[in-house]
Amino acid sequence: MRITNIEIIQVNVPYLERVREYLRLAWRMEKTPSVNTCIYKVHTDEGLVGLGEGTANLGDKVETYLGRDPFDFIWDDSVGGALQMACHDLMGKALGIPVYKLFGPKQRDEVLTMYWSHCFPPEIMAREAKIALESGFTCHKTKARPFHNPVEQIAAMVEVVPADYPIAVDANGTFEQASRAIQVAKEFTKYPNVWAMESPIPQGDIDGYRLLKREVDYPIAIHSNQPPPL
Repeated sequence: MRITNIEIIQVNVPYLERVREYLRLAWRMEKTPSVNTCIYKVHTDEGLVGLGEGTANLGDKVETYLGRDPFDFIWDDSVGGALQMACHDLMGKALGIPVYKLFGPKQRDEVLTMYWSHCFPPEIMAREAKIALESGFTCHKTKARPFHNPVEQIAAMVEVVPADYPIAVDANGTFEQASRAIQVAKEFTKYPNVWAMESPIPQGDIDGYRLLKREVDYPIAIHSNQPPPL
């Protein structure tokens, strides 16, 4: 099996109308905020088509993958997530098996899928939490930014969700200092729904993360490879 063509379809997806204006103001944008991504359709000489999705556009690099066997790229992170996804899709289709079987015997039975909200005023966060519940979601991920009080946001959300509705707060490093993150984390203890903090401080601050782990009882998550977790 050889790759004969890589079709890259650029897609622009606007945010839902009910939150667009809040995002536009928060991000100081003149245009309507949206998500830009690409759909990859990788065609082969056997008629199979693999699908992938990601923000990176290969551009001139497409030619380097033509004529190659998708199996050349198993577990190869260097090709980028979208193309890697499409190649694994092709491998599964070629073998007639679900892609997860390519990953060995220790797969998960479930994958955590969270409703996602950016940093909105507390009353909007509460509205979004209600919508999430009505849509069947059982957990929520929110963004924290300096222009809204994260504790007030959580307080508004927990008023409208059940006690077993977990909320993870992702600050993308904007708490800046470990001392600030610890202060917020301690205020969060009033709301047991908060079960994790993601990237509360800049990820290069290793000593700061060590301090957080000593002072904060719930999980601290970081984005992968920024720096390498080990």
